Amino acid sequence: MYYLGVDTGGTFTDVVALHAKSGRLITFKVPSVPSDPAQAARHGIERLRDQHGVKPSEIARFIYGTTVATNAILEGKGATTALVATKGTKDVLEIARMWRHRLFDLALQKPTPLVP
Repeated sequence: MYYLGVDTGGTFTDVVALHAKSGRLITFKVPSVPSDPAQAARHGIERLRDQHGVKPSEIARFIYGTTVATNAILEGKGATTALVATKGTKDVLEIARMWRHRLFDLALQKPTPLVP
């Protein structure tokens, strides 16, 4: 039984497989496919099968992470986005985290919101 972790970034996708009983650890990278992030995960599973002898049926857990959406937001790329607040909570958009490191600084400049 293996636990499989896949993390898709903009350039590479990291694949980590851990055998639950023996502790055998397999790690490698495959190129990411920005137009179809799932394709890199699929390539990783195929490589795990073909080069390391791990059958898909032996994968007990699959954990997937990606920075693709985060990077798109931070870089201002991608589709037009809206941030919606429910009735009565509109001030949350202005207050944000309710914490300022210079609480009484009237000249404090707030960072540009990710979704203006």
